Amino acid sequence: MHNVLCKRPRLKTLALIFMGLIAFVATLGFSNVHTTHAASVWINSGAADLATSSKWKTASGTSITEDGWWRKRDGSANGTVLFCVQLGAPLNNNLNTGFAATTVTDAQHKHISEIAYYGYYAQAHTYTNEMFTQWAIWQYLGDTYVSSPLTSQYNAWKANVNAKVAAYDKAPSFNNTTVNIDAGTTKALNDTNGTLGTYASTATATPAGLKASISGNTLNITAANNAVVSGGAIKFADNIAATYEGAALLYSRPGFQSVILPKIDPTFKKFTVNVNVIHYGTVKLTKQDAETGTAQNGATFAGATFKLTDTKTGATETLTTDASGTAVSGKHAIGDGYSIVETKAPAGYKLNTTPVTGTFTHASGDTTYSAASVQTAVTIKDNYIYHARIKVNKQDSLTGTNPENGNTFAGAVFKLTDTTTGISETLTTDSNGIAVSSANFAVGDAYTLVETTAPKGYQLNSAVVSGTFTRTKEDGYANTNALTVKDKVIPDQISIHKTDETGKDLAGIKFKISDTKANLMAGKFLKLAADGKTVVFPNQSGYSDSLQDYVATTDAKGIATWSNIVKPASKTDRTYYFDEISTDKDHQLLTKGSAISAGDTGANNTYAVVNQSKIKLPNTGSQDAAKLAVILIVAVLGASAVGVSLVINKKKGNN
Repeated sequence: MHNVLCKRPRLKTLALIFMGLIAFVATLGFSNVHTTHAASVWINSGAADLATSSKWKTASGTSITEDGWWRKRDGSANGTVLFCVQLGAPLNNNLNTGFAATTVTDAQHKHISEIAYYGYYAQAHTYTNEMFTQWAIWQYLGDTYVSSPLTSQYNAWKANVNAKVAAYDKAPSFNNTTVNIDAGTTKALNDTNGTLGTYASTATATPAGLKASISGNTLNITAANNAVVSGGAIKFADNIAATYEGAALLYSRPGFQSVILPKIDPTFKKFTVNVNVIHYGTVKLTKQDAETGTAQNGATFAGATFKLTDTKTGATETLTTDASGTAVSGKHAIGDGYSIVETKAPAGYKLNTTPVTGTFTHASGDTTYSAASVQTAVTIKDNYIYHARIKVNKQDSLTGTNPENGNTFAGAVFKLTDTTTGISETLTTDSNGIAVSSANFAVGDAYTLVETTAPKGYQLNSAVVSGTFTRTKEDGYANTNALTVKDKVIPDQISIHKTDETGKDLAGIKFKISDTKANLMAGKFLKLAADGKTVVFPNQSGYSDSLQDYVATTDAKGIATWSNIVKPASKTDRTYYFDEISTDKDHQLLTKGSAISAGDTGANNTYAVVNQSKIKLPNTGSQDAAKLAVILIVAVLGASAVGVSLVINKKKGNN
């Protein structure tokens, strides 16, 4: 008998080991075992395959020295390598029969099989690797390695094997995750757990349209352009050699060493990655004229800008139309919604702020997912900004297009304001009373027009004219909006300065005026309407003898004034005739007066009117009476007359 690895130990230890055999096997923790067949264990009966001795202490505390290494095989010298799972338990040399082989599927068996695979089967099949594998299995089962001549070499070997086993026990960092891959692209997944090397490089399951391969520590997944995959599972299994796959077998016989024939269950080592293939769509935006479809009056659709928002992701981008009025968006996942809003209209067009919404999609029934088939056409129409201008026609409020009193409508000044944009300009009428604005105003904008300077001889009309620039049939660009603004002539105003022959101002003298000499002679004078303000002319509608005559009375300075005399259209001159209707007790009453004029602008004119003092008659027979007779004769012969001087003081009018 030799005290060698997995051989029958010395008799002094046999009883102790045998007594603990049943308890030790129970400590292995193997579960889910199923008897499959009878088996035998072959042990080399000659000299040790390796003379290396090693010292151990079993899990139960027994110290054991192994004098060398003898190989163990399944059934014969050429059988599969077996490994002991009970340090120090007996086995006979040569063939040991009567063993029962049962499958084991527990975690402990799995780990032992991994040690055996990476320690021996995946390396050179040397006795040293086989012995080191046996040692590593004993250590894993709880036995303590004490020493051997190969400690340093063994420790290095064990570190390498343990690292591979640890990697095998892990799944990739992306196991059971879901990744999104753009159609027509490859996505690389890096395994942060460093375990990809333990898997086969080719997937065991790949959805149509996908390709997957392992390169080092990276999983590469490629999606075809037309791949339609949602939650498709890519699966990989381990890269264990097919000859090592299967169920591990535990060989056991009461009173004898138990050994294991390691195998790895191929269903254990797998990982899965779920894949969604994302197809992308684009929007092709086309700009059009809302009315004609094509650009008007030399305009183009270039330079319009739009904000496109992916309503699912929130991503935004700016689109700018080219010379043809088109713009193509970037890629967005098919199925995502979009919203497009114009932020800048092309020159000559009105901004269209109405959002256009939709969904990125592809052509119905299409399976190619080509660039053309995933492009959604969107048309956004803008209204052309038609321009308008204002044409102002200046007229007389009474005579229309015929200026009164020799005046013209030239020189009237207006301020035109686009109240939508704030743009304004000044218009000045020509000799025909016409003023035309520029065409810088958009149809639809609001405007105001106000006269700032009236033409000569007319009152300023400060009423604000408001409206909206509209399209007319005149032309397609500068639509002319005609406006008529009527002014009233400046009312006539006349004053009389009443004095006597000495220049003394005469107060309280009353006068009436008439518009023509004929009316004066007929006793028809200007009258005041019932409101006491409006002047009514003879032969004018509303004139009546019952109305009050327009009487002017001189004040303390001898001034009598008629004002606010607004002529009817029938009166084309500014000449009036006055009649003195009363005087004071010391002066003579004038007879029908001469013509007086309000001037060429209707301005106030003051006329000097001189009254002679009354002559005091002497008593009959007196010396004064004789003198008076002589004077009267001279007066008759000299045809003395009453003098009337006219002095004109013009009131400033508009020039």
